[in-house]
Amino acid sequence: MRLQNQAQGVRRGRASNSTQGSFTMTAGRKAIVWTSGVPTVNDGTNTHPIVLMGRFRGVNIGFGGAGSNNQTANYRLWLCRFGVSRTAESPNPDFTQCLDASFVPYIADTSTITLGSATGVSGGVYSASELIADTITATLATTATTPPGIGSTLETAFSLGNLTVYSPADDKAARLIIPHMGGYHGWFVEFDMTGATSMNFDYDLSL
Repeated sequence: MRLQNQAQGVRRGRASNSTQGSFTMTAGRKAIVWTSGVPTVNDGTNTHPIVLMGRFRGVNIGFGGAGSNNQTANYRLWLCRFGVSRTAESPNPDFTQCLDASFVPYIADTSTITLGSATGVSGGVYSASELIADTITATLATTATTPPGIGSTLETAFSLGNLTVYSPADDKAARLIIPHMGGYHGWFVEFDMTGATSMNFDYDLSL
């Protein structure tokens, strides 16, 4: 018997780990390409898969990847809104027919991930050869961060719960909790390897 619930389930964010060695995404309007049912954006150097929010408001994010215990990566979290035709269906326009999307940082690039020694499991969201991050830091993007972004402004405007980091740093899985995405249609994580070999993220959307 199938268990019926309103949860989305924890999913792997990228089909393959990112090995990106520097940040290349910039804010602004970009073209969207749908690949195997997933919207993606190319910044001219790297292609990023976008997670759609749908009817969900918040998200719980974790990280993992290849490398050694205590190796690190920096990350940014980008928000996006899809542009549609003036005559597109409302509500619920078909985003596969979007004209473009606008992107802005929510979390700035002073944010870090540190791998622990715990591993995933064979056939799991993270494999038995991948390490789970046990430490996360998160800096909300503001008009003064690099790059400037909307994170702090969104939390002030919506007042529906602030970004929170659970960062045990004892080989237990760390989590990045964002209660409300402020109505943005999607998001993605961009990485910058600073020691780790590669990185990925997992996520569970919440109402």
